[in-house]
Amino acid sequence: MIAALLFYPLENLRTRLQAGKLHQESKEHEQSAKKKTSMKLLKEILLKEGIGSLYRGLNMALIATIASYGSYFFCYRMWKNILTSLLKIKNLTPLHISIITFLSGSTSTVFANPFWFVNTRMTIDKEKAK
Repeated sequence: MIAALLFYPLENLRTRLQAGKLHQESKEHEQSAKKKTSMKLLKEILLKEGIGSLYRGLNMALIATIASYGSYFFCYRMWKNILTSLLKIKNLTPLHISIITFLSGSTSTVFANPFWFVNTRMTIDKEKAK
């Protein structure tokens, strides 16, 4: 949580850069579209929107972080229990652990992805910034 609070402005900036590139590519025919570097975008955000805008979407990012980690560890334990019960294994090999990790990551991603989607939308939503 502390890392999310400290580094969220960088995540916000990265999301905005990616969204800007997608917007630029969709309007490639327009000559007015300019390529923005991270420093140019950061300066523009700070001047136009203020430092608080770098934390836009933070509440959903914290919820998404909890959902991601919580669901991953829950799924890891669940898949480990299922695998050891079905195969009646006492000592897990690296292959078993890899399978459990794969299943856990896949399952938790399906659960947590909607939270990250909402976070991205909140980050790039210019209407909420006003």
